[in-house]
Amino acid sequence: MVINSEFLKSSEEKLRSYLCVQDNVFEMCKKVAMEINNENNQSTERKRIRIENDQEKERAEELSECNVEEDIGIL
Repeated sequence: MVINSEFLKSSEEKLRSYLCVQDNVFEMCKKVAMEINNENNQSTERKRIRIENDQEKERAEELSECNVEEDIGIL
C-alpha cells in the first residue's frame, strides 16, 4: 500500500485550518457570553437599586403618615 504524501500534507493543512477556525469561533462565543453575563449583572444591579429606592420611598411615606397621624392627635 502506497501512501500519497501530498494527500497527507493537504489533509493536515485542512485539519489545521479547520481547528484554527474552531478556535476562533470558540473565542467569539466566549466573548459574547461574557458580554451577555456583564449585561445581565448590570441589569440585576439596576433592579436591586430600583427595589431599594422603592423600599425607601415606602418607608418615607409610612413615616410621613405616622407624623400626620400624630399631628392630628395633637390637635
